[in-house]
Amino acid sequence: MHWLCAALALGLTALGAWMTELDYYHPLQMSALEWHRVLGMAALALGFARVGWRAAARREYPPPLPELRSWEIGASRAAHWILLALLLIVPATGYMISTSSGAGVSVFGWFEIPALFAMKESRDLFEAAHWWSAYGMTALAALHMGAALKHHFADKNDSLRRMR
Repeated sequence: MHWLCAALALGLTALGAWMTELDYYHPLQMSALEWHRVLGMAALALGFARVGWRAAARREYPPPLPELRSWEIGASRAAHWILLALLLIVPATGYMISTSSGAGVSVFGWFEIPALFAMKESRDLFEAAHWWSAYGMTALAALHMGAALKHHFADKNDSLRRMR
């Protein structure tokens, strides 16, 4: 689930960055937006599953390696909790953008995820929150990946092999 969340979050950030550069009349603009919305809703569901799984475990899994310094353990825990929060915040703000007019999110015309409430006046706030949280998550994920690679290649410990 760890790797699926990471791939989906980074892929959606890349897709979002690419599609916002497209002209409104570009032939791929509408399909890119639809894919971004649908995958974003999948990311939100996966984020809830990930948070639920983490809460149900009631312990840190796997536990920190004994050779890690206390500040590394603290930084790792903080990064994990912030990333978990962002797994919910980023797609939730995207949902709020998509439904701010009161319309639901169509899933390829098969069914619709309904809007919970219309908030047109807050759309700009949701867009800013979505942008900042998505790029903040990407930066933190890059730092997280860099730390994992450092532990694997420089410290030669099992941190990377234990990730789930």
